[in-house]
Amino acid sequence: METATPIQPTTQPPVQAPVTPGVSSVTPTTPQIVTESLHDNYVKGSFKRRLGAFLIDFLLCYAALVVVRFSNIPSLYLWISIATVVVALCYAPLFIWKWGATPGKMVCKLKVVKTDYQKVGFWRALLRETFAKWISSFFFNLGYFWMFLNKQRMTWHDEIAQTVVVEVDSNRQLMPSTISPKVSVKNIISFFITYILFGTPFIFLILYVFFFRPFQVNGISMQPNYTNKEYFITKLMYGSVERGDVFVYKAPDSPRKDYIKRVIGLPGETIMISTGKVYINGQLLDETSYLASTVITSGGSYLPDGKTITIPNDSYFMLGDNRSQSIDSRQYGPVAKQLLIGKELFCYFNCAK
Repeated sequence: METATPIQPTTQPPVQAPVTPGVSSVTPTTPQIVTESLHDNYVKGSFKRRLGAFLIDFLLCYAALVVVRFSNIPSLYLWISIATVVVALCYAPLFIWKWGATPGKMVCKLKVVKTDYQKVGFWRALLRETFAKWISSFFFNLGYFWMFLNKQRMTWHDEIAQTVVVEVDSNRQLMPSTISPKVSVKNIISFFITYILFGTPFIFLILYVFFFRPFQVNGISMQPNYTNKEYFITKLMYGSVERGDVFVYKAPDSPRKDYIKRVIGLPGETIMISTGKVYINGQLLDETSYLASTVITSGGSYLPDGKTITIPNDSYFMLGDNRSQSIDSRQYGPVAKQLLIGKELFCYFNCAK
C-alpha cells in the first residue's frame, strides 16, 4: 500500500526573489498533490474468476461432507457432523478474515478487501459470507449477477458488507489499473445472458424441490386411466386431500419405491369391501367417475371381504384403478400422510387420454 508522508512546515522564512523593475516575477509555491480515489485504482475480479473460485470452494466443502457421510466411526459420527456444520459456516469468514481469500479465491488469484482496500475484519467477513450472501440469493441469485451492472463489480453481498473482490499477482499484491470503471453495453448484455444461463436452471431446481416433480408410471396397477410408461407432473404443495385424488407416495412395504394410487378412504372413516364393491361409513361408494361399473374390487390380506376397519387419523386408504392387478392398502393397510409425496396434476408425455 502506497503511503504519503506529510511535509513539515519549515521555521525559516521563505527567501524572496529579487525584484527587477519592469519584469514580472513568479513566487514558487508548494505544489498541491491531487490523488485519484483508490476505489478506481485496482483490477476488479472478473465473473469467470469468481465463478471458478466458488466451484473450487464448493467441491472442497462437498468432499468434506462426503467423508463424514461415509465415516465408519459411529461413536464419533455425531460430533464429526456437528464439527462439519460449524466449519462449513465459518469456512469462508475465517479464510477471508485471516488471508483475505478462501482456497478457491487463492487459486484464482482473488482477494476480498474493504472498499478502501484495507484488510477485512472478522465480523465484516462473517456478515458478507452469511446474511449478505443470503440476500444475494434472492430472486434466483440475482445479487450475484448484479456485479455486471456495478462499476466496481460489486455484488449485493459486497454492497452490504462494503467489500470488493480484486485480482492479485503471484505475490498476493493488488494489481493497479488505469482503466476508469464503467458499465458498458457489453456488461449489460453479459448480465442478461449469464442470468438466463445460470438463473434458469436454479429456477427449475427450486420448482423441482418445493413445488412440482415429474414421475413416470411403471406397471399396470392404474390402468386404464394411467398406463405404463406414462409421464406426469405432481404438485408437492397439494393442500387438502380429497377422495378420488391420485397421489404418489412412498410405499409402506418398500420405502425405496414410490407408488401411484387413488385416495378412497379418508381419516376417521370406516371402510369395507363386500360383493365386489367398496363401502365407506356403511354407504356404497360411487366410483363411476373413474371406474367402469363392471369392475370388481376384492379384499386383501389386510382388509378381507366383509371386514370393516377404521382408517387412522392422518392416514388414507389407497387403491389402484386396476383392482385385480394392484397391490395397495388392501394388502399393507392405510398410508400415513407423511408418506405422501405429491398430487397428480397433469400428464405431459405418452398420455393414456
